[in-house]
Parts: sequence; structure tokens; C-alpha cells
Amino acid sequence: MKNLRITAIGFRAAVLFIATFAYSANAQYEVAEIPFFNTPKGTAALGGGLRLGQDLYIAADNEDQRQYDLVPLYLYNGKYFFFRGTAGGVHLFSTDNIEFNVMGRYRFAKLDPDRNAFFEGIEERKQTLDGGVELRLRGGWGTVNANYLTDTLNRHKGQSAEVSYRYTFDRGRFSFSPFITWAWNDNKLTNYYYGVSEAEARSDRPAYTPGESQWLGFGMNTT
Repeated sequence: MKNLRITAIGFRAAVLFIATFAYSANAQYEVAEIPFFNTPKGTAALGGGLRLGQDLYIAADNEDQRQYDLVPLYLYNGKYFFFRGTAGGVHLFSTDNIEFNVMGRYRFAKLDPDRNAFFEGIEERKQTLDGGVELRLRGGWGTVNANYLTDTLNRHKGQSAEVSYRYTFDRGRFSFSPFITWAWNDNKLTNYYYGVSEAEARSDRPAYTPGESQWLGFGMNTT
């Protein structure tokens, strides 16, 4: 499994945020973030992101499988609540350098069997809302974000963990924020989205049970 390199561009003027990003089967969430740590409490931004990518299963024909969709993004940094694009939650503890949060995050991975004849016989894989806890540490050396999430809608029924490091530096009116992310998905989550059960198998689509998976992604946000 290979992640795509991801680039997002955001404009923080007024209340507009625009991002364009590619996604692999394991959606990248850091790319949807514009760092909000240096803004006053109550700062908000509203905009959207354009996602593009391919289905989780690569069909055997030459039919174009690329998908495009517009994702609404709401950014808010408050005393008790926060929203960061596709994630949001409640601050249980928050200072200038440490945050401990309860959070929820939308998981975009899915598979619609009606999109291609090759997918016939595969059970639909649905998007879901993952929820859990998050720890964020920040200082002059950068920002570390770690979270542990579980499926709140009982779809993949699994759990995931993620650790990201981000460093932000300014060049005049521009801000650059490269990041690197390590993510782990347990066997239930991975098998749900990427596996092929015995009931779904056929000669050109053998049964496949991948087990747990790990991902490494990187990219950069600019403002």
C-alpha cells in the first residue's frame, strides 16, 4: 500500500479556506488542516476542499475510476470546542503548549459496488465517524499530534491510532507547514476496507485478508 504525496493550499484572508488534495485508500487528514494555534480564541473560517483519488479496489478494465468530490471544511478554535476541517471535538484540557481533547473525525474511505462491473458481488464499504481522544503538544520545535479512535457507527468496527509531527515557518506573508504522519489500523478496520471475503471472491478477485496495516504519509500546508 502506498500513500500519495499530498499538498494543500489555503488562503486565510477573511473567512475563506480552500484546499485541494489527493487521497489514497487511507485518507490523509493532516492535509485538511491549516494550523490554527496562533490565532485568538473564537477565530473561525469556512470553505471547502476538493478531493480526488481512486476506488479502494482497482478494477481490471480501463474504465476511469477517479472520483472527485467537494468536502465542506469548517475551522474554529474556541475555548471549549474546536473544528479542524473534517474533525472536531471538545477541549478537556488546553494551554498554549498542551491540549487533551475528545474528538470525532469523518472517515471518507468507501466502496460503492455499483460504480464498476468488476465490483459486482462485493459488499458495500461505507464511510463512518471515528471518535476517541487526542493529545497535542506544541512549542518552538514544532507540533506533535497523537490520537486513538474507534468506529462510532459500528461499520468497520475497528480502531486506529495516528502520530503526526508538523513544523511551521514563515516567509514574509507566507506560512509553510510540512508534516509527516504514521498511522496504524487494526485488523478489523483494514479487512473491512481492503479485504475480500470468501463470499466475495471469484477467479479474477481472490479472497484476501490483509490484517492490520501501517501507513506513512507526508505533505505540506501553506497559508
